[in-house]
Amino acid sequence: MTALIRWPGRRQLRRWRRALALLVVAPLAGAALVAPQYPAGAQQLSGGVDAPTDSAVTVSGRADGVYGDNFSALRVTVSQTRNLTSQGISISWTGGKPTVMRDATQMVANYLQIMQCWGPDPAAVDFRETCVQGFGRPGGAVNRIPKLLVPDPLETVLSPDAKIIPFLAVTGERSSDGSECDASCNVGALVSDYFRADNTNEIYQGFTAADGTGRVVFEVQNAIAQPYLGCGAPQSGPGGRETPRPCSLVVVPRGDHDLDGSPLCGTCSLVDSPLQASTFRDRIVIPLQFESLGGGCELGAEERLTVGSDLVADAVRSWQPALCADGGATFGYSAASDEDAIRQVLSPVPGAPGMGFTAEPAVPLPGGPEVRHAPVVISGAVIAFNIDAEVDVNAPPEVLKLRATALRELKLTPRLVAKLLTQSYSSDVPGGFVNEHVRKNPRDLFQDRELRSLNPVFAQFSQVAALRSGLMVAQGNSAAYREVWKWILADATARKWLAGEPDEYGMVVNHFYRDVLNTGVPLDTFPKADATEVVGAGAPEDKPFGTGHLRPYLGSMEEAALQTRRADPKSKTVWDATRTPPDYVAGGAARPVGFRGAMSITDAASAARYGLYAASLINQNQEFVAPTRDGMLAAVDAMVPSEADDDVLMIDPAKKAPGAYPLTMVNYAAVNISNQDQAARDDYAQFLRYAAGAGQTEGVRRGELPRGYLPLTNKLRQQTMLAANAIERGPTPSPTPSVEPTEPETTTPTSASTTPAGTPNSGLPPVTPGPTRTPAPVPPATAVSQTTPGGPLGLVGRYALVAALALGLLGGAAGPVLLRLSGRRRV
Repeated sequence: MTALIRWPGRRQLRRWRRALALLVVAPLAGAALVAPQYPAGAQQLSGGVDAPTDSAVTVSGRADGVYGDNFSALRVTVSQTRNLTSQGISISWTGGKPTVMRDATQMVANYLQIMQCWGPDPAAVDFRETCVQGFGRPGGAVNRIPKLLVPDPLETVLSPDAKIIPFLAVTGERSSDGSECDASCNVGALVSDYFRADNTNEIYQGFTAADGTGRVVFEVQNAIAQPYLGCGAPQSGPGGRETPRPCSLVVVPRGDHDLDGSPLCGTCSLVDSPLQASTFRDRIVIPLQFESLGGGCELGAEERLTVGSDLVADAVRSWQPALCADGGATFGYSAASDEDAIRQVLSPVPGAPGMGFTAEPAVPLPGGPEVRHAPVVISGAVIAFNIDAEVDVNAPPEVLKLRATALRELKLTPRLVAKLLTQSYSSDVPGGFVNEHVRKNPRDLFQDRELRSLNPVFAQFSQVAALRSGLMVAQGNSAAYREVWKWILADATARKWLAGEPDEYGMVVNHFYRDVLNTGVPLDTFPKADATEVVGAGAPEDKPFGTGHLRPYLGSMEEAALQTRRADPKSKTVWDATRTPPDYVAGGAARPVGFRGAMSITDAASAARYGLYAASLINQNQEFVAPTRDGMLAAVDAMVPSEADDDVLMIDPAKKAPGAYPLTMVNYAAVNISNQDQAARDDYAQFLRYAAGAGQTEGVRRGELPRGYLPLTNKLRQQTMLAANAIERGPTPSPTPSVEPTEPETTTPTSASTTPAGTPNSGLPPVTPGPTRTPAPVPPATAVSQTTPGGPLGLVGRYALVAALALGLLGGAAGPVLLRLSGRRRV
């Protein structure tokens, strides 16, 4: 009798491990879990800054304005004042006088001015000098500097010929007040040594609607974002203990009187600085407490390295201090693409990170290390927007009431997003509509009749309104970007348009992108393929600018969200001959509040961090769904195991899942069990237990799950707990092969009812569940052969290589085994 040695497949082994683990530890793990509670009618995750925290405060204005303005009815609410980092906070108010507008673009009276100050004593004379103020004002560089244009009887400190309020940095440096400058002096030069138009967080004008209400998102900045404020930097506290430096939020209400007490004329504007003595007297000061910059972990401690996706960055940063507390392990984290994270985790190079975060499976080659996947967060890609209603003055009353306020809803189809990603609007191409290939296309998204048919408010926008930033994206590759392309390519209308078919209004795809996108495989990047260049005004003929200047890549998804909050795409299209060497620079300040139009592809947590709203995207059920709790949970429930590893769930873009947000993603920790010693495995297991336990508590404190994430479901948390136990035990012992006869034998069927669920019934011996403390040896291999990610292209390349290696090593005798293995996956 001839016999074959039949080895179980990789997926079968995983199923046995899970079955045994469930029998051994599931009751214990399940007892420790508490189901997350989801309130009905939950808001968009990315609009979370509007939800008040336990540190929210409400303050009132003063009744005794020096020059006739009464602010006693004003109530200002700040959503968060403690546990702050660099982030957005919501500032809303009631009881204000409606803002006076001169035209569609200019507020002239009755608004709020908001700034951040570091001074320790808000009552001190020089407190105003510690405030970031001046560059948020619309206009040219000099006009953005607050000038003392109106004599002020309460001004007793500055010299009579002073031109600006000086800035006093936390470092002790102080700018000039401009008193020694002549009429041609650029008084902004010295102030710009500390802050500029592209990094100021001042809100120069906060709009008050006809009902007396208003709302803005303010970007608070810690010492990393603004070192001259120093907020959150360590300072000596009581008993010599270091504490984070506090700062203040200052709101200066502006009325409709000049500093001489006379009412503003009908065509006049308030032109004085909010820092002038008479105006600053009406200030409202709210103390701000920041998280320490140090993170709370011991400096110089040995780190357990982790690496991975932008989508987990906020969660890992929040968990790090809690994990290292009381002598716990310190976990270092480096942001990287999913592909790079997989490559590093699978690498046999000593010192490589043992844990990587990815939304795609990390699948080693045969003979490679054993890897376990554990869910850590539910997040997703979002189209974040910061768009103010720049409605025409003749708009209907129901639309006019939205004037200068932030839009909270936006519907987008795959074809609309494809139009943005392919630079098919004329304003997204250097030179604009003069280029023949986009000349007949709309100027920007706001002018697209497809958008207006879904979002009628844009038909009421004034002629000056524009999406000035295009669609901001980060450089590099990402599983999140692949999900965006999968969603686009799953839509027949979008596919036809990308292939060259005009939409019903005649808009065509930018021809530079046809060959790039029509490969049949979703990309994991956002290419900028238009090669058009133009010479900027005043620039030499051999110094044109291109797409990289007009629509530059940003460094990360978080930066994309931040620049969307600032409504600044970092475009550099103005030639500056005074630079060394001469080069293109930014063409002006970011758009002020009330007149912004900015969008980006980012992650839900970054959008939430900076107070952005997220677009509703159409799914396969032809429903527009926003990244709400219900929408993301529906997507998770409809996810299917990935083709490369059934421990990893992914969206099937062609699957009809009612109510599902189509870009939802579960992000996993992939842990290399084989290449880690027992101490490292214990630490990584502890990380996962925290991530699936206390780390799923939503909140703004360190150690909690930041806004923008959805807590893991019980099933996913249980999977993580089980993975932690398996990681702690170590590599799975190799199974004993079974001898199977080639001739059929008569066997007695086993009733399915007598076989416990999840128990293997193929006659093969079960895997021994006992812990293994000594890692199994790993065959020598090059880093390249161990690092192919689980994306579509990676699968094709990996299995072609597997087939070649296997045939060379085993010859024809291994053919049946290879056939069985390959039959378990679809490429």
